Amino acid sequence: MKKILVVDDEAIYALMLRRALAEDGFDVKSCGLGAEAVALGKTFHPDLLLCDLHLPEDVNGMDVVNALRADLPALRVVLMSGLVDASVKQKAREANIFRVLEKPATLDEISGVVKAALV
Repeated sequence: MKKILVVDDEAIYALMLRRALAEDGFDVKSCGLGAEAVALGKTFHPDLLLCDLHLPEDVNGMDVVNALRADLPALRVVLMSGLVDASVKQKAREANIFRVLEKPATLDEISGVVKAALV
């Protein structure tokens, strides 16, 4: 079973994603803070990170990506952001991010991207 780590500071959104992806047959864990995501990722060893780019406190989505890829270089990543501009897209390309989704994205859109990322 493929493992997904969902990171979003909007608790309701994270819960909705966790439930929907679990129904799709994935082993899913979620959290709301970057530092928590790094710690959880190091023990959970996800195949895919589905992460909000803008997180509260000192650890943002790209920090989470970089920290987890240090231990999991094959980690696939889908970032989410309410604002996807040229700078975000450029950073994503440079970091080999599978996809950047603009929030709010539909569950069908997220599910399709997740499945494509894990093929």
